[in-house]
Amino acid sequence: MIELFFKHPIGAIGYVFLILALLSIWIHRKIWVWASLLAVSLAFAYYGQVIELQALIPLLLVGGCYFFSSQDISGFWRLFACMAAAIITIALYTHFVKGFNNILLFPNWRSSASAITMNIYANYDGAIVALLILGLYLPVIKSRKEVTTLLMATIPWMILTGVIILFLSEYLQIIRWDPKLPFITLTWLTLQLFFVVIPEEVFYRGFIQREIAKNLGNRLGGLLAVLTTSLLFSLIHIFFIPNLSYIIVVFVTSLLYGIIYQLTGKIESAIITHFFTNTCHFFFFTYPMLIQPT
Repeated sequence: MIELFFKHPIGAIGYVFLILALLSIWIHRKIWVWASLLAVSLAFAYYGQVIELQALIPLLLVGGCYFFSSQDISGFWRLFACMAAAIITIALYTHFVKGFNNILLFPNWRSSASAITMNIYANYDGAIVALLILGLYLPVIKSRKEVTTLLMATIPWMILTGVIILFLSEYLQIIRWDPKLPFITLTWLTLQLFFVVIPEEVFYRGFIQREIAKNLGNRLGGLLAVLTTSLLFSLIHIFFIPNLSYIIVVFVTSLLYGIIYQLTGKIESAIITHFFTNTCHFFFFTYPMLIQPT
């Protein structure tokens, strides 16, 4: 994150406090803790021109929707709150909402000569919504015993997922063996965990999949929840890399993340699996994908 401080020193402090707020959810989950850290983050983000005042409106709306969805309420109003939360969140995750000036750290960055170029941003909007979901709606693990049980269930699935996805990607010829240690490694790891993996998993698995499975309420409902969430997850990724083979891999990947979440009921299992898969991809294979022949 050193690059962030060099480019936007004041705004960078806002990002740091946002990371601390996310970590506080697992360390000491009290609303006064994460909300205080969030307030400091917003103040620095505003003075660092990362956000504008108009950005507070969608954040307040989506926060209210997640709080309402956490209550024991059913029927039309719950459906309305969930739909509104999903629509606003997707708009934020795809950067359609005005008022956020996410910092571009590495424009047209290429991991290797055979890889496509990509712009690497620090996406403040996605991470702040993830914090609202975690703080207002989604339960997290609380004890060491839960951590041990979680790891016992997650690690084998994590390894299996990594093997399946990387072999599928090679079969579809969108990656190849390409071990490397890019100069952006530490920054990438931080951005990937807090501004990509956690936001994606707490929304798609922790909210969308959880709500569908809970409302359908049976094994078939769980399967439909995984399939529906994976379809939405892969469709959204078309905005970022519109390549059919890549979207197929994203869909299968999402199925695997969804299955482990469905089996454990713990969002941490999906986060760990997702982060492990992306990290293996980054260090050992073409990232994010090979330049495709025209």
